[in-house]
Amino acid sequence: MVCGQDRPFTRAFSGWFAVTVDIHDMMAFEICEHRDAVEISFLVGGGTLHGYAYAAGISISASWMNEVYDRLWDDDLVPVHEPYGWCCTLCSQAERAHFPTIEDLWADHLFAPLHEWVNGHLRQAVVLEFYSNGGATWALLKQAKSAGHITSVDLK
Repeated sequence: MVCGQDRPFTRAFSGWFAVTVDIHDMMAFEICEHRDAVEISFLVGGGTLHGYAYAAGISISASWMNEVYDRLWDDDLVPVHEPYGWCCTLCSQAERAHFPTIEDLWADHLFAPLHEWVNGHLRQAVVLEFYSNGGATWALLKQAKSAGHITSVDLK
């Protein structure tokens, strides 16, 4: 329990992950001890990819030699309960969908996009390349090795 409270996000993420079996070969997760959140570990990349998920978003970072080089994927959510249900205030009024539960909102705005990123980007990548220039750092998922990077990690 987190400060004597339930962990609705952790329960929702765990339930989603249990039935989303097509990504079990790519990622796993651990429940955070003191927060309603999960740490995501990736089963490719030799420990260079890390994720964090909680009720307001999911972030995936690429690290090299204990330094975060880039955030490869980030999805934010600002949930609010309105008379018609749960919605995200980051969505435009015209496109704002309402959901009967906060869990349905998380599934639509966080879990489904993570699933799409894992299968559409991470799974398709062959290599993770790290770059640095003048103090700026970044990382790219690539479908083929290229030149100019400081190091790379095979993902297949």
